[in-house]
Amino acid sequence: MDNYYLTKEDINKNVLVSDFLISTGSTFFGQDNNIRQFLMFPDGRDNPYLIAFVNMDRNEWVCTNPEMGGKVTDLAEKVFSLPIDAKFMANALRVVQIMDDMPRPSAFKLDPSDKVQVPVDVGVIDEDKILIPLFCMGISKKVAYDYLRQGTYKGIKDGKEHHMLLFPNSNGGYYSLAGNGWRVVGEEGISLIGPKMDTQRLCVFDNPLDFLTLQQKRSSIGMEMFFNNDRYLIINGDKNFEDALGHIATHQNYHSVCYFFPITDKGIENYWKIHDICPEKIVNSSRLYTGFDTYADSLDFDIRHRRHEGFFLMDSKVKAAEERQKREAQTQAAKMQTSVRDVPQTDIAKANAVQKSVGVKKPQEVAPDDNSRKPTFRL
Repeated sequence: MDNYYLTKEDINKNVLVSDFLISTGSTFFGQDNNIRQFLMFPDGRDNPYLIAFVNMDRNEWVCTNPEMGGKVTDLAEKVFSLPIDAKFMANALRVVQIMDDMPRPSAFKLDPSDKVQVPVDVGVIDEDKILIPLFCMGISKKVAYDYLRQGTYKGIKDGKEHHMLLFPNSNGGYYSLAGNGWRVVGEEGISLIGPKMDTQRLCVFDNPLDFLTLQQKRSSIGMEMFFNNDRYLIINGDKNFEDALGHIATHQNYHSVCYFFPITDKGIENYWKIHDICPEKIVNSSRLYTGFDTYADSLDFDIRHRRHEGFFLMDSKVKAAEERQKREAQTQAAKMQTSVRDVPQTDIAKANAVQKSVGVKKPQEVAPDDNSRKPTFRL
């Protein structure tokens, strides 16, 4: 939809710099407090990259080598050489629409009812595109590389190579983040992460995204080094809940069990089941995400809210301008009809008479031959 209804100010106010960078294929690899670091590839991935530092509160960016910065439109012009024209404005609205349509973390419910039916090769992540859902949630490449793997397989229908994100469990299997849910690759089971010590804290999560949220929040403020002794248990779905209970019951060396459960009927029910096993040790960690259904939902809520508001404002502004243009066209057409209808009848008749008088003259009629009327000459 090409239009000039959006101004530079509209773009800079309502499009997040981080969203624009993600849409260009840039990589979110780290965060310090509210400053995110992105790798930018303005000339393609085979050429040298630039590092952008994005202030998420002010929605601005800077680049130190070369030294430049500004808003979203400055980023488009200075780094990616994109003209700010009608096409760019339409694409900017499309970027906000795509990001606004990205599923919320709670949409990725871990209910692994289906299994991947093709052979999968597991290795390190080398395809950043599969991380885009995590980037939009606020989980950086750094955290993803620490805890996730990449699965590569050939599609049954097209025979092409595809990639998927994999979260490992302790039975040698994986859970693949696909669509709006998780799928089993290999064996199911709980995930146990972290060192084994005589006395330590156990943090329990229902699904991998809640676990990654904790790691991202610690990484963002540079506090992950203070929790190196923690151990983590990820239940990975209701099918594995009994195994999780068995692990907690048989490992009495945990001095505390912090449960980051979802604020749902099922989550609260599971909390009390763990409470019955270790009432003196269990800690209700839901206080860290009051007002949200899951811990993952609390990650970058303000950013998602701004993204949604930005799309709403930009889309409504375009629609309002189109409606205004449509009304103006209808008004102009109505005025034309009114001007013709209001002319007096006598004036119309005069106009028609004038038109006839200045029209093309008819050729002079010649009387047919009539011998009786010819003069008679006598000699």
